[in-house]
Amino acid sequence: MRRARTTGSSASPAGSSDRAIDADAVTRLAALPAREVLLAKLAGGMQAPVGTLAGLFAAPLRNLGYALAQVAEQKRQAEA
Repeated sequence: MRRARTTGSSASPAGSSDRAIDADAVTRLAALPAREVLLAKLAGGMQAPVGTLAGLFAAPLRNLGYALAQVAEQKRQAEA
């Protein structure tokens, strides 16, 4: 293993640990969903607030469109 330059401690590869885990911990780890499932849940959780915010920003413009359409309809009816 490589040695860290400043501290002299050994560097561990990513994901490795010097401590042992018991059978219960292995069972809990095995019960976790796949990495792709966890990433999809994370992305979905991050996307929901952004979608809500986009809807809030779009609402005034949408309401203005409805109001202008009603005014145009009223003018058409008044001319008829």
